[in-house]
Amino acid sequence: MTLLANYFEYSSTISASLMSDGRSARSGTALNTPLNFLASTSLEYGAEAAGRKVRTGEADKGDMSVGDFKNVACTAAGTYINCSKLAVLVQHAATWSGISPQSCTDSNGNMVTSTGSSGELISKYSGGASEVVLVTLCYKWDLASSFAFLKLGTGPGGSGPAMIQASSAFKSEPFE
Repeated sequence: MTLLANYFEYSSTISASLMSDGRSARSGTALNTPLNFLASTSLEYGAEAAGRKVRTGEADKGDMSVGDFKNVACTAAGTYINCSKLAVLVQHAATWSGISPQSCTDSNGNMVTSTGSSGELISKYSGGASEVVLVTLCYKWDLASSFAFLKLGTGPGGSGPAMIQASSAFKSEPFE
């Protein structure tokens, strides 16, 4: 995360590959790009909207729970995002180098669970004023299973659902 040291805010979207071996660019892109773009962009917006609650101190001052934070992210992402397939990971540190991006999958390839329990305060994981925070949304995108020939999934041979990840890293404002 040392690249982030010069930025107040950094956002990225990491999504499943659009192409599979032996497929032309046209066959993979025409079917998947608009849907993948919509899901990725929606998740990115959800990460930004939820992250803003932390960045400005609204989540801390309003005693927002982890469950409420996830709902903000999911609602902002749009109605076509199934909230039950969304995991929200939040971490904080005093410096940019103290942040380590988390994977959306565990060592067995399964989606990780959200940070904390639904009733805990999000401030326990997002820290306080002027801290570096990384919000990551992990989404199990089942639609990729419908295009098995594109091999976008996380299963054997690219089968099954894909994992889409959106992240927002920022330094929170001095709200205290």
